[in-house]
Amino acid sequence: MELHLQSLSSTCHVTGEAFLEGEQLLCCLVEEESGEVARIDLKASAEESFTSDREILCRWYLTYVTKEPAGSEERALKLTAENLFIELCDSGSDEESENAQLLQFLGLMLERKRILRNRGVSKDGAWQAYYHIKSKKDYKIPAGDLSTRFFIEIQSKLGLLLGPNEADEEGAEKKQEEKSEAANPAL
Repeated sequence: MELHLQSLSSTCHVTGEAFLEGEQLLCCLVEEESGEVARIDLKASAEESFTSDREILCRWYLTYVTKEPAGSEERALKLTAENLFIELCDSGSDEESENAQLLQFLGLMLERKRILRNRGVSKDGAWQAYYHIKSKKDYKIPAGDLSTRFFIEIQSKLGLLLGPNEADEEGAEKKQEEKSEAANPAL
């Protein structure tokens, strides 16, 4: 899955001021009126002044660092499911995070693609641990109920993030798996 988004801005969406090295930023993915997904970057200190009439699909904090060499700009424009998962995890999301369902879905999807390895659920059942094979780094995300209701609740975000065709394919694939599991409970 790839999203083609603009790279990290160098100025605050709210104040118009340039970001400073080491400054805390808030990044949001929002749905545009056209149905496209756009990225909005602002200073964390300007968060209270930020209002949006558009639906915020997910949000995370990061520390601003100067841009990498020009050759990496094309890579920065492609936000893959893997990159989104890592960026959301590295931003320090916690169990109360509004991104918990998105992280759970991305974790499941990346596990199926063998990008992440499932390390199991914590003893108290609150956290799901994953191992990122490329970076050899462990990530923990809030554990959740991956029921039919879970997929219904996240369906609108998936439609916007994946695009209508891919979201429909994922949904159809998931429904087929559920039917198969219902028909063969021993599996």
